[in-house]
Amino acid sequence: MKKITPLIFKTFISFALFTSVFATAQGSGLLEASKNTGGWAVKEPFSNKVFVENNGQFTTELKTGEAIVYAYSNFNQHIYFTASGPVYHLQQKDLKENDKHGIEEFKEAGEEIFHKYGVVDEDKIAKYFNDKSAMVYVQFEGANTNTTIEAVDQLKDYYTYSKVVGNAYAHVQASAFKKIIYRNIYPNIDVEYYFPTDKKEGFKYNIIVNPGGDISKVKMKYSGQDKLKLDNNGNLLITVPSGDIIDHAPVSFVGGGTEEIVSNFVLNNNSVSFNIPTYDHSKTLIVDPWVVNPGFTTSNKGYGIRVDYSGNCYVYGGGAPGFGNSVYQVKKYNNAGVLQWTYSTPSMSLGFYGDITCDRLGNSFIGAAFGYTGGNMILKLSPAGAVIAQMAAYTPPGPGPSFEVWRLVYNQAANNPVLYIGGGGSPGVQNGLINSNLTGTPRCTTLI
Repeated sequence: MKKITPLIFKTFISFALFTSVFATAQGSGLLEASKNTGGWAVKEPFSNKVFVENNGQFTTELKTGEAIVYAYSNFNQHIYFTASGPVYHLQQKDLKENDKHGIEEFKEAGEEIFHKYGVVDEDKIAKYFNDKSAMVYVQFEGANTNTTIEAVDQLKDYYTYSKVVGNAYAHVQASAFKKIIYRNIYPNIDVEYYFPTDKKEGFKYNIIVNPGGDISKVKMKYSGQDKLKLDNNGNLLITVPSGDIIDHAPVSFVGGGTEEIVSNFVLNNNSVSFNIPTYDHSKTLIVDPWVVNPGFTTSNKGYGIRVDYSGNCYVYGGGAPGFGNSVYQVKKYNNAGVLQWTYSTPSMSLGFYGDITCDRLGNSFIGAAFGYTGGNMILKLSPAGAVIAQMAAYTPPGPGPSFEVWRLVYNQAANNPVLYIGGGGSPGVQNGLINSNLTGTPRCTTLI
């Protein structure tokens, strides 16, 4: 049995005591500070029901090359809002059940590919998956090409991203909003998108026909889906490999919501319009559908939590471990439980999270167990959520500190603060030290 040095033992004990007043449960959707400390609670910390402005973090997502203005992005489901309409992007890859490689065997194969090539090559591992991803485009036919998309109800917190530029990451910061509105998409007609507070899943869009507008002008052309049909309840079913996106039959009102009138979808090939009976056109008409999909939910799972010396709380989670593209997030809350910022990790080809820790200055460090695009990374975030340093956890042909970063612990007691790292993978379970600036040569030891 190997002995644990007193320094490392004390470091882990201090870490356990320091973070014991906070808890986050996988699947419960609850972040809670101990009530004994006069604490606070946040329900569903990774719900992300916001629209984020595109400041350069979304550039290659659409094959059409059309510019993304705003986006909803959560777990591996996304909605991109362009000038011509929204785009649903659902990412799902399932390991083939009958493949000769089991999950562990496949993971070992993935590690072998990583060691040989330095990155997880999606082309080389594609044969192991059933790819159920889909991209569904919704285009407002005959719409105003000069329409503006207005964002309203800005949140006080913000989102940060790492944009790959050459061999480094560039920092991107973006504001988030509760609602976006396509102004004058047709003459005297606006379309607004928002997340309803009375429903757990999905989002809503209102077609607002002001006096002088003509609802018959509104036509939405769909492309990229497997099938498009109306069910017996008048709901629009948009079939993709992972299931159905359901656009519920519209509920419509005249006069600011005081008078409900009958309305329904009309499907003509891949084009959807609305059938509205005669109404008083001097009043405003609101057509109010509700869109849901099994994918348009959240992954409210926290996998790591730390508290810095000022009482700020950092939570690492939001994704789901497994196979297929996934994006995890770090959320920073101040000591009163107010969200400050959200950092979204680079896309993970194989979706295995790692660990998080923080230092005395409010910098935080996150690691990937497996799968960051461009190689496994340890990233250092500033107190404002910007990536200020990075290091590959394994640099072929090696050795590196750890192929899979399972644990990160910050040691301020050293003359030069360091990170203790624990992990595994080929060639075995390892531990090591890294300068907290993520510079220089890491030191590591293979334990087994």
